Amino acid sequence: MRRILLFILVLFFALGCQAAEPDLGPLEKEVEAIRGLKFTAPVKVQEVSQARMRAAVQAQLDADTSSPNWASEVAALKAFGLIPRKMDLKRSMAALLDSQVAGLYDPRAKLLYVSGDAGSEIDDELGIAGLALPEGFSTRNLFLVHELTHALDDQHFNLLSLPMDDASNSDRATAARCVVEGDATYVMVRYAATALKMTDEQVGMMSDLSMAIGIGKELLPSYPDYVQEELLIPYIAGYELVKQVAAKRGEKGVDDLFRRPPASMRDVLHPEKFLAGAPVPASVKADPPPASPLKSA
Repeated sequence: MRRILLFILVLFFALGCQAAEPDLGPLEKEVEAIRGLKFTAPVKVQEVSQARMRAAVQAQLDADTSSPNWASEVAALKAFGLIPRKMDLKRSMAALLDSQVAGLYDPRAKLLYVSGDAGSEIDDELGIAGLALPEGFSTRNLFLVHELTHALDDQHFNLLSLPMDDASNSDRATAARCVVEGDATYVMVRYAATALKMTDEQVGMMSDLSMAIGIGKELLPSYPDYVQEELLIPYIAGYELVKQVAAKRGEKGVDDLFRRPPASMRDVLHPEKFLAGAPVPASVKADPPPASPLKSA
């Protein structure tokens, strides 16, 4: 389910995109300046219909929920009280996708897909933070910068080479995803800080807002805490990891995160351990308990 939730959140972050293909040249230069890397080629953009985007994401949902592990994972979540026992998780995810699909960067196709209209809720959120939008500033640029950072990192480090889909070690997979989403969020926040002439206090507020923009206040409260945290952790914890690594080791240190991503979420949630070179946590294999000799009545 982690792959589904993260895929959905990528789409949320693109809610600021418009259907018309934007001129990405100026934004590419902004991303290069912030990230300290150069694009090796212009990013290809393709406009797609809402229907096509929705169908593609639904296919991903169907593929993931058809795996042998899906039923047991959902059963475990219900057994531990992480989601309601009567919750149809697949149907809930499908409803989420149906109303929120907008766009994403696809590292397999090397394309930035754009679909949907820009929403005014982004301006509202920035207003809450006390930010006056300068003339000519487009809020969709925040999200384009996020997706362009994925494209830039992909050109240099091949995002598909990271262990983001390691089915044998979900802890390692989530840590790798935190690097990818954390870097894109970090660049987006720095872009916003400059474009909007933000104070340090406002940058802190923007860090929080960037996790919520596109998700909507009416949406996440209807989902269990577990689902919310699964959606947000790569952005919140990943952003903090990249921010601390960049502060102590510069952009070269961020590059190294992609070359040697953290092996565990321990290093993401505690960046000081990662920066100190703490040993990789030991793997623990738990054998299933023996079958009970007692028969149910």
